Amino acid sequence: TAHPMYYRPKGVEFEPLKQWQYAAAAWNRSAPAYASSGMLMYAPLHEKLVSKACVLLEDFGEGPSVLDVGSAAAEPALSIWRARPDAEIVSTDYAATNVHLGRSRTYRAGAETIDILMQFADMEDLQFDDDAFDLVSACLSIMYTNREDSIPEIFRVTKPEGYALIVVHDSTVSDLHVPYMAVIDKLLGDKNKDHDAVPDNMATRPLCLGQEGALTKALEEVGYEEVSCEGFEFALHAKGSVDEAWEKVKSPLVEMLDALKDQGLIDESKDVEEEAKASYVEALTAAGGVSSEGFGFPRNKVWIYTARKPKFEGGWW
Repeated sequence: TAHPMYYRPKGVEFEPLKQWQYAAAAWNRSAPAYASSGMLMYAPLHEKLVSKACVLLEDFGEGPSVLDVGSAAAEPALSIWRARPDAEIVSTDYAATNVHLGRSRTYRAGAETIDILMQFADMEDLQFDDDAFDLVSACLSIMYTNREDSIPEIFRVTKPEGYALIVVHDSTVSDLHVPYMAVIDKLLGDKNKDHDAVPDNMATRPLCLGQEGALTKALEEVGYEEVSCEGFEFALHAKGSVDEAWEKVKSPLVEMLDALKDQGLIDESKDVEEEAKASYVEALTAAGGVSSEGFGFPRNKVWIYTARKPKFEGGWW
């Protein structure tokens, strides 16, 4: 059965899907698997972000406003709400499936719709008013956007004297991405270096902002001040076999690669899932990520940026 996104009325010339449609379709199909396993492995990072968010929110008294962009199924938005239930939180994602999953998670956690509002949003074109939020967070999501659009948008919706809290993967300490990138290299090869053919929103370059301070200049250029960059290392562990490790990442990875295959960027004769699994398992085992107790990625590092929007001093306009 053809995917509904490929529907074409009879007699109408075919128009190829736009890149954002391929990306959205891949993110949507992979959302359930990520929400049920991958996202939960990041609990140590979410705890760190909540502690930083709570410190930043102390500047705003009761009922601060928070926007979490690229939130997947409502993280770290839900964790921030648990720590600051008085906050007015909007949690957004590019995949509509994640929005539905986030609503389910927040409801089960006891949050009312008024506590955490889940919405679809494109980080490169946010639907919110200027100067709307005391804190705007983006955890491991801005790498998959066009930063020339997403960073100005984050700045625009931040209130004067409000903060941005942005997290990106480090490129040198990232055990999690060793087998992941082995799959990308195997199936895409040098094509992954072509940003026109494979845009960042297809998630094939998760380490593209991995050098310390890589975002500092971009944040300052849009107008943020007091930009800081802090490294944070943590371990990711889960119980299970190597095959179970593959099952946890299979859906998002294969869905993304299938979308790229649809665009002709991967040889159509390749069995994407079979080759991806072989490359992933081989790289994970070689890296020592499998033990009798399960599988894991002991050394992972992120860069956590905080930045403040200056106070508007006023003027004739």
